[in-house]
Amino acid sequence: MDKQTLRDKFLSLYGSGDIVEVSAPGRINLIGEHTDYTGGYVLPAGIQNIQCHLLFRPRHDYQVRLYDAKFDETLEFSLLEITLDPPGSWTNYPKSVALALQEAGYELLGFDGLLYNEVPIGAGISSSASLEVAHAHAFIKSSNLDLPPKRIATLCQRAENKFVGVQCGIMDQMASVLAKPGNFIFLDTHYLTYHYLEFDTTSFTILVIDTKVKRALAASEYNKRRAEAEAGIELLKRHHPEYKLLREVPSHVINKLSLSPTLHKRLKHIVEENLRVLEAESALREGDYIKLGELLFESHESLRHLYEVSCPELNFLVDTGKRLGCLGARLMGAGFGGATIHLLKGDPSSYIQELTHLYEDKFRITPGVYRISL
Repeated sequence: MDKQTLRDKFLSLYGSGDIVEVSAPGRINLIGEHTDYTGGYVLPAGIQNIQCHLLFRPRHDYQVRLYDAKFDETLEFSLLEITLDPPGSWTNYPKSVALALQEAGYELLGFDGLLYNEVPIGAGISSSASLEVAHAHAFIKSSNLDLPPKRIATLCQRAENKFVGVQCGIMDQMASVLAKPGNFIFLDTHYLTYHYLEFDTTSFTILVIDTKVKRALAASEYNKRRAEAEAGIELLKRHHPEYKLLREVPSHVINKLSLSPTLHKRLKHIVEENLRVLEAESALREGDYIKLGELLFESHESLRHLYEVSCPELNFLVDTGKRLGCLGARLMGAGFGGATIHLLKGDPSSYIQELTHLYEDKFRITPGVYRISL
């Protein structure tokens, strides 16, 4: 849906007058999977061609009126008395962002808004974070507030953790707030420091391929992995209090700990994945996209065998992508379904066609394919 169509719809709903526009991108994560909730390194980027758009007009009272153009649904609530809806409803995201801002001491005013979120739900590119960040920008502008980017991101994470009830890390919100065209973000999720790394968008292409599969156990297994990581960290601290963060621990220290085979695999993945992010940072700086691709394949093997969060569909896309000549690929996101990320040189058209055909033939499902513009 183009911008003019959205503006025309806004005017038909709310009448003539000024319109303010904000947007927040979806995100990809090149490498650094299951590291953000242990204070590790990640390498995300905003998706410039897949964004959450919010057109709004500030109000002088505490009413919020929203129309979702994608689902043809409306929402109206008062900022003076916010009641959350049943879990799973998109309406809880604007409400949760408002609650998080109010809890932090900010006085909010309402707005009339029209929402159109291009970021697909369940494809692993953070539709929820883009939704939160777009609404945060709208509340901030409507209420004449001034918040730095990190503050916006942490409050959006707070909204999702406390009010939506999803225990996400900080990466998605930081990536959406800090997105810079043509760049990845090297993010330290513990200290929230970051810097940008340019990506050669003229010679190389990034694809996200959605398996269209979501295992019923995805949420419970994600929580289980977090609990396993935290249990391993507690054991580590007892024997090696000199290490404050898991990313600081050398592999040989992990190997000498008295851990169960499962905990050893979990910690080994996190330690080595953080090292891969550092290597990927160097590869991007040096323009070594061959090395970058190798690191993606290594990451997937670790997620597959050590963190054990892959599934047949994800493995097929990565293994087949490698056979078809992509530079690198891996599962992206929590795992157990969801999406893969692929790094290619040149025009990806034939690659997309062949991989789609093979996936359909194998699983009788048509994958979702997104060509990413950074």
